Amino acid sequence: MFIFKFLTFLIALVTIPILFADRISPAIFWPAGFATYLILPILILNVLLLIFWVYKRSFLTAFLLIPSLVIGHHFFFRTFSFHLNNEEKGSVTVLSYNVRVFNVYDHLNKNKPEIAKNMLSWINSDNSDIKCFQDFYNDNKSNIHNTLEKLSQNGKYKYYFTKTSENRIGASFGVAVFSKYPIIRKGNINFEKSFNKGLYVDVKINKDTIRVINIHLESMSIDEDAILTGEGKKGSWVNLQKVLKNGMIKRALQMEEVESVIANSPHRVILCGDLNEMPYAYTYSRLRKYLRNSFEDAGTGFGFSYNGKLFFLRIDNHFYGEGIKVKSFRTLSDIEFSDHFPLKASYSLE
Repeated sequence: MFIFKFLTFLIALVTIPILFADRISPAIFWPAGFATYLILPILILNVLLLIFWVYKRSFLTAFLLIPSLVIGHHFFFRTFSFHLNNEEKGSVTVLSYNVRVFNVYDHLNKNKPEIAKNMLSWINSDNSDIKCFQDFYNDNKSNIHNTLEKLSQNGKYKYYFTKTSENRIGASFGVAVFSKYPIIRKGNINFEKSFNKGLYVDVKINKDTIRVINIHLESMSIDEDAILTGEGKKGSWVNLQKVLKNGMIKRALQMEEVESVIANSPHRVILCGDLNEMPYAYTYSRLRKYLRNSFEDAGTGFGFSYNGKLFFLRIDNHFYGEGIKVKSFRTLSDIEFSDHFPLKASYSLE
């Protein structure tokens, strides 16, 4: 029993520095990025040990676990949330959706034309005031993928689309925002040496103006099968480590550009996007320095947003700033056109 108590002491001791890993930029010290993957598991271990030692009436040993749980308690709120959603009249509704280039390529979906049509039909049926899309694709010459024209709904929605790249037929990839309200200013958030990008639009809502930021940070580019089964090419785990490391560093640097747009905004901010990071990562914590998270404040459940084998990932988010209040937040997990689920929230301008 003494050895078990000593191990508990060591776990409590090691937990505390791990809980501060989200404050260290992987661009400065990349191992901190990997340490953030341990935050939730080690907190759960601390809880289980606390319950065990209380049950054993070894209260002094149990007390050793209290500091780490006090320091890290906010991570539990990033993991699970429970609120009654009450969408109020007059709220501004915002949809965010990584549309996976509308399944334009065969390897994304064999039934791609039908899936793309159904996805576009669903998006047009959604009556959100503002719609933010990542992994957007537009081909003006296509009857199916002329998405800018289709989603603007004959001028009902104004839009801003910023292109990250083109394919061989001249179709464009990027990020886009559609708004029922007038867009009075717009700009790009450029990420160096990346196919990903962000943008912002200043939207006039009656007498108010808000800045809507839409970002798609560096993609994870991971092999789900390699993680879940351990199978794959020789050295796949080494390659995975390199991919994760490079992605963490790039996202940390990209976040500096996003922070600048937030900090210099003359208006209140709503930010949507695919962070490609878990809620314990550096990029998420940096955003929480400026903004509140809509899932934490109005969501229900775990809010998993990835529609794939790694189903437990919450990498898509809404954030909002001072002077705005979130009224409801939902992860639309029944909408399965993409490898991400849409997120929908309603806000009031206080």
